[in-house]
Amino acid sequence: MSSNSSRSDLVDKREFKGLIYFSTSYRILEQNNPAALYFHEAFKSFWRSGFHPSIGKYIPFSRPTEILSLSLCHAHVDAGAYSGRSKTSTKECWDSWATGIGWIRPTSDSFISYAVNSNRDVYVISYLDDKAHDLSERAEFTDHAISEAYKFYAETKTTPLPLDQHHTLFDDCWLKDKK
Repeated sequence: MSSNSSRSDLVDKREFKGLIYFSTSYRILEQNNPAALYFHEAFKSFWRSGFHPSIGKYIPFSRPTEILSLSLCHAHVDAGAYSGRSKTSTKECWDSWATGIGWIRPTSDSFISYAVNSNRDVYVISYLDDKAHDLSERAEFTDHAISEAYKFYAETKTTPLPLDQHHTLFDDCWLKDKK
């Protein structure tokens, strides 16, 4: 790739495998929350192509311990609330990312939580729009996310994608076959 190319030049040419499901609670939330509805579409684009300007760093949850075995993750979203706590949570970082020029994945205190199965199917569980990191530490959140993940794996008759394979989510091994 030339130094003048951007990440968005690659995105148009790539489409990844994996079905996308949304929980009932997410669908209810988006009926009254325009941001949740927007991030529904943004996440679908991100999951299919590997990039959306409003979706930044994605990472598995690290606690409680049970979450580690369930491939429960969160993707930071640009909800417009920027912080100076780190250079990755600034408006400048998000703007650079959105242009396709910036390569540092931005962070925020708003995110979408989801579970990923061994087929790279994804189940979007929730959208937390402010103080997401604090809210996600509460038992109410973790209990709901864990319950939803178990339901997803049972209904799809699949297993969680092992955490040591998460770094491959947007690698060529998951590209859809061209017909």
